[in-house]
Amino acid sequence: APEARASIPLLIGVAAPDRPGRSARLDGELLEEVYDRLDMPRHPRSALFAGDQAGCAQALLVAQALLERGEAERVVVGGVDSFLHQPTLDGYMDRRRVMTPSNSNGFFPGEAGCAVLVGRPGTSDGDELWIHGHGLAVENATIHGTEPLRARGLTEAVQQALRSAGVRMKDVAYRLTDLSGEHYKFKEALFTAGRLGGESEYSLELWHPIEYLGEIGAAVLPCLLAQAMHAVQEGYAPGPLALCHVGSDSGARAAFVVGLKRQGLGGV
Repeated sequence: APEARASIPLLIGVAAPDRPGRSARLDGELLEEVYDRLDMPRHPRSALFAGDQAGCAQALLVAQALLERGEAERVVVGGVDSFLHQPTLDGYMDRRRVMTPSNSNGFFPGEAGCAVLVGRPGTSDGDELWIHGHGLAVENATIHGTEPLRARGLTEAVQQALRSAGVRMKDVAYRLTDLSGEHYKFKEALFTAGRLGGESEYSLELWHPIEYLGEIGAAVLPCLLAQAMHAVQEGYAPGPLALCHVGSDSGARAAFVVGLKRQGLGGV
């Protein structure tokens, strides 16, 4: 019903302010344009989160707070981003960040919009992807810096997520990540798994859908959550628990331990 939809805040992750080629009108016009197309009044708690890949992680924590305080029954957390605008491409080409015939250490540009509907556990009539734990941290050795990468930020974020979920790395069956083709994030994921991993019945597969989508920036986390849910529903998940982790060029790192609860069955 229109009244029910109007009661749902929209929390949207977008590109960070320092993104090359970022539209100067993004912050002031995006939400208004979305609500105009939806033909709905703007919810007072709706907001943008300009944090690149980590923006939707911040949005998820705000959504959690809104649900816990009873300020909303449902929240839409979405991300939208594009690396296909020429000024953006030029900026990343100048930094040698884009995959080209002469540069194998880069990403393929893409664009996407993705959104998930968030609510309190047990309030849906269908399957639910439960977020069992989350963690946020900052990596000082960013991709643009000169400090050697030791993946301390991502390791801390993953440790927080595992602790809050009450599990260990050996309980995680697979990882869903924002790895894009650049060596930096592959090394970061490798270091983190090496520190926290151990003997397990799972191989801790590393999934990176950007391989097929191209770099989609702020839209990636909702995409990872959607794939985690689809993987269990369609039977191709290696196990019940997944670890999603993302990171922004600024150093922000976020990790989530997730698992599917099927309607009528016990928790994961």
